Amino acid sequence: MEKLAGGVREFILAVGQGRRCSVGRRTAVVLSGFLAACAMVWAALTVEEILSKVHADQATYQGVRVVQFQGPQGSFAVRQKVHHAPGGRERFEVLSPPAMAGKLYVSDGKRAWRYDPQRREAAEMPIPPYLSHTRPGGPRHPRGPFTWPWDANNQWRHKGMATVAGRKCYVLEWGCPAGKPALTLYVDSKQFVILALERRAPNGALVENWKFEVVEFPEKLDPKLFTFVPPQGTRIIRPGPPAEPIALSDVPKKLRMKPVIPAWLPPGYRLLEQRVAVLRKHKREVLWLQFSNGTDTFSLFQSFRLPPYKQGPPGAVRWDYGPYTLVVVGRLSPQEFEAMRKSLSEWPRQ
Repeated sequence: MEKLAGGVREFILAVGQGRRCSVGRRTAVVLSGFLAACAMVWAALTVEEILSKVHADQATYQGVRVVQFQGPQGSFAVRQKVHHAPGGRERFEVLSPPAMAGKLYVSDGKRAWRYDPQRREAAEMPIPPYLSHTRPGGPRHPRGPFTWPWDANNQWRHKGMATVAGRKCYVLEWGCPAGKPALTLYVDSKQFVILALERRAPNGALVENWKFEVVEFPEKLDPKLFTFVPPQGTRIIRPGPPAEPIALSDVPKKLRMKPVIPAWLPPGYRLLEQRVAVLRKHKREVLWLQFSNGTDTFSLFQSFRLPPYKQGPPGAVRWDYGPYTLVVVGRLSPQEFEAMRKSLSEWPRQ
């Protein structure tokens, strides 16, 4: 050990003074490799620095990616042509399967359109201010992360390097408090663009994954790619009244209802108090609560008791709780929905 320590000192002094080193060739080779490895570690970016560069959204790119969806009938793949430019400008066009070919999502950073050529329908969607210009990797749908667990940075881990679409990528893994990996990102090491993503449920099951087959980084893209004019004869679906922000503490006074928050939430989820809002539909006021684990979000809509309906929206469950009707919408498992329902305290008898 003393001989090795002496060799290290001699090697460093010799390199620093620009003279030949008196240590043996084998020792010099070992020390060269050791110092090179240390230099790589010292020069490496931290997870926080990598995510900050991703979040800055400075890259222009285009390519083809494959998105794997998990549906009721099993998994199926969708190939998309992707164009992206800074400022939240993006375009996703479905190439296959044939039944979905031609579907579009186009955004200029302020307003988005979703177009279905088979139905000849185009839905206009204003982008909320808290999402505008801050959504690396794609919009909420087609799949891409849109909110980041900055307050839980210690749960991110650097898992090494990998190759996606012929490009070297940082592999970043984020685990929920239960300790199981919830999200894995493959970030281009030069352009800081997410080239692949894997998201898993708390039980470890793969919920979604996508990755680029081909990607390139041109200096600029045609601005017309990020504008959309509905073809003649297209049915236009306009957005309803926008949600109005409301402070959680103001809900009892302004809406005359007590916010209902389940005592149990899926691991890693928390209420996004800065996004509490109220929707006004059909002369009803609906409280909108959003919960996020940093990689995905589900919503809880609370209103005064609604009449029964035969079938609710897909991916939603309804609970009647005291004077309220609660509708929870999100990609959660039946077990998670049920655990939240059971965590609601019994409504006091009058």
